[in-house]
Amino acid sequence: MKRANLGNLRIKFFAYIQSTKQSIVRIGDLQRRLELTAMQEHNLLKRLAKSGLVLRLKRGIYLVPQKLPAGGYWQPNEYYLIAKYMEVLGGEYYIGGSIAIHHYHFTTQIPNQFNVYNTKLSGKKQVGQLKIQFIKISPNRMGGINKLPIPHHTITVNISNLARTLLDSVNDWSRYNTLPIAYDWINQYKNDLKIMKELIDLTSKFANKNTLRRIGYILDNSLSEKQLRPLTKKLRPFQDWVKLDPKGNYQGKTNKKWGIINNVDNDLRIT
Repeated sequence: MKRANLGNLRIKFFAYIQSTKQSIVRIGDLQRRLELTAMQEHNLLKRLAKSGLVLRLKRGIYLVPQKLPAGGYWQPNEYYLIAKYMEVLGGEYYIGGSIAIHHYHFTTQIPNQFNVYNTKLSGKKQVGQLKIQFIKISPNRMGGINKLPIPHHTITVNISNLARTLLDSVNDWSRYNTLPIAYDWINQYKNDLKIMKELIDLTSKFANKNTLRRIGYILDNSLSEKQLRPLTKKLRPFQDWVKLDPKGNYQGKTNKKWGIINNVDNDLRIT
C-alpha cells in the first residue's frame, strides 16, 4: 500500500465505522469490507494508530471513534477506555484506589494513574496516554461495585462504591499511603447506618485479618455489638498486637477485644 493511498483508505475506514457503529476493530475485520489484503489492513491500522486516529488496545485489537476526530487526533475518555479495554480483556473488574478516593471527594489531588482491580492480570500498562495499574484478585473478592455512567457514551464503567473504597483504603493502605487518614474518612460516615452496614458486610467478606481488627476497633465506639457481630464472628484467637498506624511505633493505648494498639494522633478524632 503506497503512502498516498492513506487519505482514501482513511475516508473509507471511517465511513465503514459510521455505518457499522463499531467501537472495536480486530485484525481481519476490514479485509473483506474494504477489499484490503492482510498487509494493507495491518499497515492501515498501524498508521491510523500512529497518527492518533485510533487507539491500539492489544495486539490486533483497536479502539476506534465513530467519526474522524476533530483536529486529527483522538483521546478517548479515560473511563470509556478502561470499560472497552476490560470488555476485550474479559473477567470482572472495578476501578478503585486513588481514582475512587478522588471520586468520593476524600482528596482533591488528581491521580496520575488508574488502579483497576480485576480477575485477569496484574502489573502496569500504558494504553494510549493512560497509565493503568492492574491489580489481580480472585473472583470471590469482587463486591461493592457501582455502575458509573460515562459522559457522552451509552455504556457504564465499574467503580468501587463508597464502602468498598473505604475498605480498600485500609486493606490496601501500603499501595495508597492511606493510613491513618482513612480512619478519619470512615468516621465521617459513622452516623450513616446504611454505609456502615455495607462497610461491615464488605469487611467481613473481603478484609484480611489485620484490616478486620482495625476497622472493628474504629467502629466499636459508634456502633452496637449487634451491628458489629459480622466482624466479631470473624475474629479468631490472636497472640499479636496490631498497630492502628502500621508505620508508627508500638506506643499507645491498647484494646484487648480487637488486639489493637492505638498509636494514632488524637487530631484524627479516633478514641
